[in-house]
Amino acid sequence: MRWKYRKFMILTSPRSGTHMLRTTLDRHPNAVCLTEMFNPDYTGKAYPFTEFTPEREILDRYIFCKYPWRVRAVGFCLHRLDARFGKWPDLWKILEDMDDLAIISLRRVNLLRRFWSFEIRNIQDLANHPPEPRSYDRDRLVADFERQTAKIKEFDERFARHPLLPVTYEELWDNFPPAIQRIQRFLGLPVVALNPGTARRLPQRLSEKVINYEQLKQELAGTPWGAFFDE
Repeated sequence: MRWKYRKFMILTSPRSGTHMLRTTLDRHPNAVCLTEMFNPDYTGKAYPFTEFTPEREILDRYIFCKYPWRVRAVGFCLHRLDARFGKWPDLWKILEDMDDLAIISLRRVNLLRRFWSFEIRNIQDLANHPPEPRSYDRDRLVADFERQTAKIKEFDERFARHPLLPVTYEELWDNFPPAIQRIQRFLGLPVVALNPGTARRLPQRLSEKVINYEQLKQELAGTPWGAFFDE
């Protein structure tokens, strides 16, 4: 006998805790959580298909396929924007039409920290090779904040008729046990003790990494973005 498992997708944005959540859920004895299956960086390497493989074939053959009876939930990650995307023009419509697809809507509340992390994403060894402090243009920051906020709203509305659980980067890092328990219950998984799939790095002081931090803080005070300057 094979269990009918819960299908899910982690709908996310780069530098929002995607890898940590994915690897944590994949440690659950009754879950499979795959990576960015529709990112061309992985096709033909980690998985034997290309960006020209039809969407439905990838979903049916490589994601929501047969698993051992113990598997109760199967999912994968997909970015709303700012990540590579292959030649799958019908993917979003196909996912919208999957009535049995649950959505974990992962987002980062502090979009300033997300922006800075995205900017320095290629520097892996922050302890020994920290990035040089830099200035940021106010309008560029606000444009990114507005774009991220709009996309989260757009995709939450797009999948509103699906079971949808909002999860924040901050609650995963600051209050991990209850957050991951809530996610397990949402997915219909037995609640077990799980540790974060990646170690947390010490938070960087952006007031030391952004040269014009105080100026930006003053200019954005009283706006929806003012709370991002929390140091």
